[in-house]
Amino acid sequence: MGLETIDYIVILIYAAALIGIGVLLAKKASGGLDEYFLGGRTLPWYLLGTSGMANWFDLTGTMVITSFLFMIGPRALFIEFRGGVVLILVFILCFTAKWHRRSGCMTGAEWMQFRFGNGKDADAARLLTAIVSILPVIGMIAYLIRGTGQFLSMFVPYAPSICAVGFALVAVAYTASAGFYGVVVADLLQSALIIGGAIVLSIMAYNMFTPMEVNGTVLSAADTLKSVAADVTGNTSWTEALPSWHVQMPDDPEYKFFQFLIIAMGFYMVQQAISGLASGSDQKYFAARSDKECGKLNLLVSVLISVRWPMMIGLAVLGISIVNEYFNGENKDLAVYRDVEAVASAHHGIENLNANPALKTEALVKDLQAVLGEEWGMEAIAKNAPKVKSVLQSHNAISKSWLELSASANSFNPTLQKYMHEKLGADWAEKIKSTGKMRIVADMIRKAYKDKGISKANWHETTTAIIKGENPELAKKIESLLGDNWKKKLMLVGYHGVTDPERILPAVISAKVSAGWMGVLLVTLLAASMSTFGSTVNSASAYAVKDIYQKLFRPNAGRKELITASWATTILITGIGFFLSLVFDSINDVWDWIIMSVTTGLFVPGFLRMYWWRMNGWGVAFGMASGGIAAIAQRILQQNFGWEFAPWDKFAFVAVFAFAATIIGCLMTKPTPMPTLVYFYKKTRPFGFWGPVRKYVTKEQLDYINGENRRDIAALPFAFLYQVTLFLLPMLLVIHQTKMFFCILPVFIISVIALYLLWYKNLRPDRKMELEETPIKVPEEA
Repeated sequence: MGLETIDYIVILIYAAALIGIGVLLAKKASGGLDEYFLGGRTLPWYLLGTSGMANWFDLTGTMVITSFLFMIGPRALFIEFRGGVVLILVFILCFTAKWHRRSGCMTGAEWMQFRFGNGKDADAARLLTAIVSILPVIGMIAYLIRGTGQFLSMFVPYAPSICAVGFALVAVAYTASAGFYGVVVADLLQSALIIGGAIVLSIMAYNMFTPMEVNGTVLSAADTLKSVAADVTGNTSWTEALPSWHVQMPDDPEYKFFQFLIIAMGFYMVQQAISGLASGSDQKYFAARSDKECGKLNLLVSVLISVRWPMMIGLAVLGISIVNEYFNGENKDLAVYRDVEAVASAHHGIENLNANPALKTEALVKDLQAVLGEEWGMEAIAKNAPKVKSVLQSHNAISKSWLELSASANSFNPTLQKYMHEKLGADWAEKIKSTGKMRIVADMIRKAYKDKGISKANWHETTTAIIKGENPELAKKIESLLGDNWKKKLMLVGYHGVTDPERILPAVISAKVSAGWMGVLLVTLLAASMSTFGSTVNSASAYAVKDIYQKLFRPNAGRKELITASWATTILITGIGFFLSLVFDSINDVWDWIIMSVTTGLFVPGFLRMYWWRMNGWGVAFGMASGGIAAIAQRILQQNFGWEFAPWDKFAFVAVFAFAATIIGCLMTKPTPMPTLVYFYKKTRPFGFWGPVRKYVTKEQLDYINGENRRDIAALPFAFLYQVTLFLLPMLLVIHQTKMFFCILPVFIISVIALYLLWYKNLRPDRKMELEETPIKVPEEA
């Protein structure tokens, strides 16, 4: 189903409303940088909290998380410890947000001078922080633009890149004109749309699968969903909610790391803990009116953002239904293909080895024996086909695509022919040519566009061009294979011949929603992306103008000049992000680089500045510069030189350079002056290694600081359990897993009670400890 006139009207009204908000609030935002970037620090906590919810709820991230939920079910929540579960919010909630708010700064870079004073080291730290902080923003913009363009191209007759340009123009128009006011007010509108859309999609998914009778046995709604999900995804434990050591992932190299679920989950927990301990410099927290409001706005964010998860599992459920209808059908094509393709490919690979002894390397033989033992017969191959195929692929021992294998079915050896006859019937040789339609279509396209440099990065542009009539002969072959609605079906075919999980979300909207409502849901999801885009670009513009342009070049610039500079930097940063979006293989690829490389370079020195008194501005400057360069170098090595980096490799590569440079830069230079450290410590009141500084604080002040920090640290594990179970519980209801829901519910209730007693009940009024008397004279040198 394409967009109807009523849908276009709804989208145009939404775009006009956003630009109208920008125009109406432009005058209010032009009162100065404090007004433009922080709303004058007068916005109430519930507005900032609602805005915060919308910031975490972007369209591109929703597409990525929905893709993982489609592939493995609710256990994808644990993969999204890398970012989608926003574990850093746990640390922000308990302490890091209020620590940053107490500074009275506007940006994280300006905060550096609050931490290190007014020397050259503080100036260097501020400048490098500003520059490196813009880098993840550019990556985030590339991520948002790439995903939104991909999403819109499934509804309008334009390529993803053209759709991305349209999205960026509207987003820039309202963000640049109204600044933080525009972002917050627009987020209020967009949050209402998001919550409404989430409720509708969750209800649709809940009603999608109902009890049904199969061979005289009545399957519950949960069992029906589990059975269909197994056929569509190959994952027989799709409805399970607790993490397991291993999980079945699609036949796509991009996802192979995630099959070791507990390892991935543990790694991301460590990475997010480091990031979380260094977080809190978001504009919302600088704009909060008090410590108490800072805590309340973060609590509101976690509650509101929880509606995202039932919506996304709902989209995954609806996606399973669509893929089952399009590609599986009554003959269970996907399930049959998965079986016969693995057997045929494994058998072909073994034959290839027997015919070419030179290919039988010692490592390959050892790996095959671990799966098959000493006897490599048909029975053993058929029983272990997926594992055998995987081993052969890893050693490049399979030379034919599925398109070539199925076309040469008549030349299969008698043993393999007998197996295919048993699986597919007497006319197996004909049936096999149309079994695995998705894989055959992908092979056909890659073969047709081989000379044009077809790759995963330009796959969606290529399939869109085929649909628009660029290659009529190929389109005719695809139509004959896919049948009715071949254009919609082609949009779901991925580069490797499996379902493209990143297109599940737009496919659901296109197939399951009627005219008019489609426009409303499109606006809802675009609202999520616009919101994140607006706040992200606004923060980068603040760094560029406040910490680079004004600080270095125009310290005496007037209000009008600085606002104009903000508009110019918004446009420039968006332009760079757009061009960067064209070089990534997928939106998951963009997100992985942002989280594992870019933010690692930012947070390693950021972590040490919060918890170690000896950390100085030069350490931050060296660490930020080294981390930023390492993140860019890692991407160049992967993109241009073919280096392979698993997520932990990206993290380690950047972290080693950033950490080493931070320590070297710090220890080779003088410590921060003691008066600056004492002022910072008394105002911020962090925990950590502050021994030399604490002796200049009274016993009453130390008791106050220690008591607050003990309660905050004690609340941390309960905040973690509260947030994870808050996201998991509504998903279980959507997929009819009521038994598991009631098993997990007590954990949530206990966590809420503990969080109230340890944290919320003890949120205190602001205290100006930095203005209180110091017991002994503070020396100038540390």
